[in-house]
This record gives sequence, C-alpha cells and structure tokens, in this order.
Amino acid sequence: MQECGISLSRIQSYVLTPEYRVEVPLAAHAVIRSIQQREGALVQEVWPVKDSEIRMRLNRGDQCYIGLLNGKVAHFSWVQREGIHFVTEAGRRFRILNGDIWIYQCRTADFAKGLGLYPSTLAAIAADHFSNGSRRIWIYTSIDNIASQRGVVKAGFRYACTLNALRLGRLYVPVGPIPVVLRSPSEVEV
Repeated sequence: MQECGISLSRIQSYVLTPEYRVEVPLAAHAVIRSIQQREGALVQEVWPVKDSEIRMRLNRGDQCYIGLLNGKVAHFSWVQREGIHFVTEAGRRFRILNGDIWIYQCRTADFAKGLGLYPSTLAAIAADHFSNGSRRIWIYTSIDNIASQRGVVKAGFRYACTLNALRLGRLYVPVGPIPVVLRSPSEVEV
C-alpha cells in the first residue's frame, strides 16, 4: 500500500457508444452473467474484496458481471449506473446522469489471463446496457496497465483522455483542468 511518497498518477479513460461497438467472440468455454445480491462471494473467488464493499456496491444499485471458464469464476467487472463515480487515482469524481455508465474495478484471475475473457465481458456489458437504453459507457485504467488497455480497445472502446493527479501518500490531487471530452452536460465533475 502506498501510504507515503509522491508520484504522478496517470489514468487513461475510454468511451464506447453504440456506433463504436464491435463483435467480440466469446472466450472459449465461457459464460458471462451478472450476479445477484446473494452471490457476492463469487467475486472473492477471483480477488479479495471485502464483504462490506460488495454489499455496499450492490445495495447502491451497481452490477457485477462475472466471467466463468469451465464453470470456475475467472473474472469480474463492476458497473455503476447512477450517483457519483469516484476515479480515486485521478482525484476526480463525476455525476452519472441517465444514459451513461461507468465500468470499474475489473479483475481477471491469473489462470484465465490472455484467454479473451476481459473483452468478452466488456462486450456483454455493452450489449446489456445498450439494449436497455444506455448511450455511453466509460472505462479507465492506469497508463501502465497495457494488458487492460488492449482488452478495452479489443472490445471497441476508444481513447477519450488522460486524467492526471499528484499522489501524496494516499491522497490524489487532480493536476490540470478536466479534459474537454469529459465536460459534456452528462459528465459534470462534482
């Protein structure tokens, strides 16, 4: 954990709209679905997430999509559809208005990396949400996470902007103005 020190945090954001969608083949032997309230423990099969955090997200209305390979949970991606979305490592928070969603905290188990489960999950999320009226889907990753960026682009997302912050221990202070692409009426920084 980075409790002390100073560094520059650079977060790349991407956007997907219905016209950018691409066909992503489903990873071999994969099933992708959202979890129900009582299934929160499935997330912990991929990565340790506190029970209280899972419950808070599900109670807030967030959705969690899991990817299973041969019946074993191998991936999760969270989706927030309303409220305020915090991009902690960029020191920013955004009000989510009707029609936009944010995908966050995506994780693939080591045994499943490189099998296409991440872009398959992103494509499934896009299909669900565009069919229910969403108009834009946002996702972001650290500038150093090349594997995540490849999966995001493979799923049809397009680079939007880079958000910079100065990290002072656990505190992230935004550097520079909010990029123009995020200044539309539905992406009001709060």
